Amino acid sequence: MSTPTSTDRVTLRAPDDVLAKVPFLIGFHPTESLVALAFGDARQLKFATRIDLPASTDGDAVADMTRRLVSLLCARSTCYCVLVAYTACREDATPILRTVLASFGDAGISVLDALVADGRRWWSDVCADLTCCPPEGRPYDLSRHPVTARSIYGGEVALADQEALRGSLAAPSGPARAAMEATIRRVEAEVSPEGASDRVEGGVRAAALGPDSEVAVVQSRAAFVGELLRAHRPGGHRASDEEIARVAVHVADVAVRDEVWSSMTAASAPAHVAFWTEVVRRVVAPYDVAPAALLAFAAWLHGKGALARCALERAHASDPGYTMARLIEDLLLRGVPPEVWTPPHQAC
Repeated sequence: MSTPTSTDRVTLRAPDDVLAKVPFLIGFHPTESLVALAFGDARQLKFATRIDLPASTDGDAVADMTRRLVSLLCARSTCYCVLVAYTACREDATPILRTVLASFGDAGISVLDALVADGRRWWSDVCADLTCCPPEGRPYDLSRHPVTARSIYGGEVALADQEALRGSLAAPSGPARAAMEATIRRVEAEVSPEGASDRVEGGVRAAALGPDSEVAVVQSRAAFVGELLRAHRPGGHRASDEEIARVAVHVADVAVRDEVWSSMTAASAPAHVAFWTEVVRRVVAPYDVAPAALLAFAAWLHGKGALARCALERAHASDPGYTMARLIEDLLLRGVPPEVWTPPHQAC
């Protein structure tokens, strides 16, 4: 699920506009997917969500996918939507699309258009005007579309596919991995003797300190993470291996992690996404778990659902039982909107 930020101005007047914008909304060019763009009562774009098309037209699989989509859109008070089935087999996608259309109608969601796109041509399952929607479909070329140009100029990214998105969060390898492992060992040795007690989900465990000293250590380490985050600039300042390793070791302590977590806001989410993406790309297990979970939460808060899921995959691979990752996964599965998040210091 992806949500446009408050600074986005998305005007979609034609099917080509929709097809050009979708990859930037979800982060990659979808294949064998059903994408729903959800709009409010003033037809403002609220969010976009993608789901895998069922491997077959089996009734149970289609019904399950449809229930999930209807539940998600209804939970966010969707009034209108546009559907796009991305597939190389239009014949299989059309009956699936029509099942979804019927269910949306029953739920009171008006479908503005329902498209099938195969990468070269699109067809509308709603428009009966053969002048604009001929039986042979309409050709499209996203590389030359103005919406594509504006999105790229605005700094938005659409990777080639979902695997490319996963790959963008891959752990380091070769000499970079060996260097990070050695750096983490040095930082561990330095941090462990003063580390905070038994509040560690994976990573360094150290002797407990007195309550006052422990609070001071947690605050100091959270402040270090915050300072590095504020200094981070994609394409600009690059943190050293030691700084990245120190961040990863610090947030392995759930008290430090939660200090950082609780500081996230909708306004700061983009900065957190950029920073934790950098950390996740450079750290190694088991110290990738907390940064990956923090990235997943920041991505959810920023409306980047696909990125959040990829970050959760990285976290689960290192620690399948990590509590924070499980909580964020539940948010995504239930389609909880990021607008419900109130940072703890604002809730008081």
